[in-house]
Amino acid sequence: MISLIRIAAEIEEVNVSPVRLTGDLNQDSRNLTRFDPVEQLQREIGVPGPPEKPREKVADAKEDILKPLLRIPPMVNVQAVYDVISGRAKKKKRLYRYEDLQENIAWIQSKVPADYFTEMDIPAKEIPEFLQYSYSQRPDFIKYIKARNVSKILLLLEETFPIYLNR
Repeated sequence: MISLIRIAAEIEEVNVSPVRLTGDLNQDSRNLTRFDPVEQLQREIGVPGPPEKPREKVADAKEDILKPLLRIPPMVNVQAVYDVISGRAKKKKRLYRYEDLQENIAWIQSKVPADYFTEMDIPAKEIPEFLQYSYSQRPDFIKYIKARNVSKILLLLEETFPIYLNR
């Protein structure tokens, strides 16, 4: 058993110099490089930004239940046990994968014009279905989406067109 006791410690006086924000605060709204004093302050003092996708950590049977039980003394995370047994953890993982899939499909559609797909005999209403099919057929597809490599994604799509159309 470990107990922590807070002890007040006296430190030297700390002087904080006023932060001078630079940049034009009256920039035109059409200008894409907008001045953000919060981002500049974070860069200057090294504060990490918030996570991209604030998501709840999903319980994993191996990491959150089995490994803690092997410790001395064994520990039980009741919430993790409940999440795994009830299926809540599996449901959350599935939801997160679906959200990522939809986000990636939307990104591809924003980068590749619909004409590209219609020229390859994919009807406009079936473009998301085709992209989802391509996503599921090629495991390396995800890697190129994360890298934002549009040319490699187009190459993979061209390989998937005949398979999809024959299906």
